[in-house]
Amino acid sequence: MAVKYFVLCLGICFSSGLIELSLRLRERELFSFENQILKKVKQRPNPCLSVLDRKLGWKTAPNKTAWVSSIINENIKSFVSSDGLGLRKNDLLLSHAKPRREGYLALGDSFTFGDEVSDSETWPS
Repeated sequence: MAVKYFVLCLGICFSSGLIELSLRLRERELFSFENQILKKVKQRPNPCLSVLDRKLGWKTAPNKTAWVSSIINENIKSFVSSDGLGLRKNDLLLSHAKPRREGYLALGDSFTFGDEVSDSETWPS
């Protein structure tokens, strides 16, 4: 019984190694140890406001503004901005009104952040 599990584990490791080798050969990076996700982010023509944080992973850079291209269609651009804390500025249209004391904090994923839409088009705004 133990021999069957050993052969099964050996087969899984061997096939995983072959897949990894074939992908590295296809990308012509056989001996590359670079972070592939970080490499793809750096290759984007118009990178998002995200910066790499050693503790959190990815976070929004503070005090940044940019016109970000859509992933699907590069001709569609969205205006994205962040405040001093790295939070998305969603109330640009209300910034000329009198100051408010209360506010709301929306936490979540790319839908909450408002990927591929401008600041005034996010659902928290």
